[in-house]
Amino acid sequence: MIEGEWVSCEIADGETASDECDLGRVYETVIVQLPALTSGTIAVQGGKYEGDTAKDIYTYNPADGHIDQMITAATTGDYFCVFPIGGFQYITFVSGASQSGGDTIYCQGVRS
Repeated sequence: MIEGEWVSCEIADGETASDECDLGRVYETVIVQLPALTSGTIAVQGGKYEGDTAKDIYTYNPADGHIDQMITAATTGDYFCVFPIGGFQYITFVSGASQSGGDTIYCQGVRS
């Protein structure tokens, strides 16, 4: 398994999306440490290149045969989750609600 460096990106006060997060190379999976969130879910989006408009990432769920969005519920802080991002280097985190106070999200890319 190849692990990247931990990088950070922030959802600014009053915003719903983080700045673009550069994982340093293409990864299959991202480990994410989420801070306490004001409210709303967090979805992971990917871009093909730096500055590309990020788009929602979906993945096939073999357990039920559905295509699921990479999303998690709001957290009370210091929550880790793993998202199969399928080969992106540039990702963005989008909240379902505006956040209060700059919220820093830490993430690390992982690949086989």
